[in-house]
Amino acid sequence: MTSTTKGISGSTVENPSITIDHVTPTDSGIYTCHAENIVGISSSRSINIKVKAETPVVQVGSRNYTTFYGISIMLKCTVHADPPVRHVFWKKSVNGFITTITPGTIGTQGSTPSNPSLTIVVPTNSDSGNYVCFAINDLGQRGSLSAELKVSGGT
Repeated sequence: MTSTTKGISGSTVENPSITIDHVTPTDSGIYTCHAENIVGISSSRSINIKVKAETPVVQVGSRNYTTFYGISIMLKCTVHADPPVRHVFWKKSVNGFITTITPGTIGTQGSTPSNPSLTIVVPTNSDSGNYVCFAINDLGQRGSLSAELKVSGGT
């Protein structure tokens, strides 16, 4: 790599460090700095750079949840991602109708990068359905398998 390599800055006498714009896993490898002057050639110690990157891995704690009308329930969601997750949301599906649940949706807690699980504070029969947890990072979006919630009791 030199200062003329596209996407690279630095690597000059004035600025010997390099900066790689828009790093991807293909930039992983062993890097060594070489310098030459009238006395000779010298090289730095080599470093091994591994660029970790993937869309989030999203999992629900169970495929089936049951609660009673008015009894709080948490639908567990775990997310592993590098780069980190920026946004979490859930989708509920009932008879083909899909509702998106985001942080701040009335009657819920969670759905955040630091707490991706969804708590339905006072569930009613209308909360029964299939739920999928989604997470987004800089590389994309991925969803979990669906989890079915059944709310018993009530009218």
